[in-house]
Amino acid sequence: MAAVKNTMQVIDKAVKTINSFYDLTSNNIDDIYCNSDNAIDMILNAFRFGYMQGAKATKAYINKSNKTVKRGV
Repeated sequence: MAAVKNTMQVIDKAVKTINSFYDLTSNNIDDIYCNSDNAIDMILNAFRFGYMQGAKATKAYINKSNKTVKRGV
């Protein structure tokens, strides 16, 4: 796996491309904050949440692609 060269460039690019359905809301942030024991735990919980949101987005994309293929579009 290649190392990320510029963390903030990756984050800035994501801000412009994330579908709001899969984005992090203020309620999610509050939930993560209130249920984390310390700053490291909070970062890990936010990463895990983001990972799961990404998995959900990928699954939706695959399902949409499969429906398109089945219809012959």
